[in-house]
Amino acid sequence: MNYLNLKMQNAKEIKRELWKFIGYFIVLVLVAFFSIFFFVLSYTRQYEHTKSKILSYNEVINKHHLLKGKLDTLYSLMSKMNTEQVSNNLFLSNMILNNVQDLRRTIGNDSINFQHYYYLSAKLDSLMFVKSNISQVEVKRKMVLDELDECQRQNGRLRQTLALDPSRGFGN
Repeated sequence: MNYLNLKMQNAKEIKRELWKFIGYFIVLVLVAFFSIFFFVLSYTRQYEHTKSKILSYNEVINKHHLLKGKLDTLYSLMSKMNTEQVSNNLFLSNMILNNVQDLRRTIGNDSINFQHYYYLSAKLDSLMFVKSNISQVEVKRKMVLDELDECQRQNGRLRQTLALDPSRGFGN
């Protein structure tokens, strides 16, 4: 009987140890599964976050290239202002002001990302004011030069007329 008792007790211990092993095995499998699951979940979240950051970065880069082109256009238009290259400075100044407004609309609420463009667009109004003042001074200078030229021509004609009459004593 002792042998049967030992055999039953041994079978119970084997069963208990088997259940322990199965429990530990299930715990280890669950730990491995959850670690892999959370790794994949973390990867997915990081991938989406990185993807959104890359898209926003690409938007900023595209906007930068667009703003750079618009600023180059403004520079070329402003360099032509008050020169002999254009016939209508008023039309050109209106075109420049429209381009400045378009530049500001393009910047929009991204003035933080494009501080240098925002600063330049803010200073363009004062530059346009200075350019228009230069234009007005240039027009006045041309008018004064024309008046001076006319006065010199009249003075020359009068000297010629007076030099023809020797009794007046205005000879050269």
